[in-house]
Amino acid sequence: MSRWFFVDGSQGLWNNASAAIAMPTSVESGKLVAMVAGGMGVLFLHFMRTRFIWWPFHPVGYVPAYSWETTRVWFACLVGWTFKVAIVRYGGLKGYTVARNFFYGLILGEFGIAGLWLAMDAFAGKSGHTVMP
Repeated sequence: MSRWFFVDGSQGLWNNASAAIAMPTSVESGKLVAMVAGGMGVLFLHFMRTRFIWWPFHPVGYVPAYSWETTRVWFACLVGWTFKVAIVRYGGLKGYTVARNFFYGLILGEFGIAGLWLAMDAFAGKSGHTVMP
């Protein structure tokens, strides 16, 4: 496995947090406006989600939205969501139940192959291969 997963990634977060605590900076108005706008967006999504059952967006989507991983898998999530909407709309509950098992199989197959490649890397003494797309 890569050193970043076990050492550098967590130390980077710790170093950034400790530097921000040790040398605090003044509040920047642009960042404050962005935080307030983001909070209002989440409140809007929450309001819509709790009032209208047909509203497709969840406020939890704001949590992973601005991350490195999301920039790599956003299209796969969009395709999956599109398939789910189409299956629920045209197949109903029965179609959703049947399709859900198929898609669970795809996900488990992806994890199985990734685990197989990691085991082969461990056996061969290799490292640095990516598991995510």
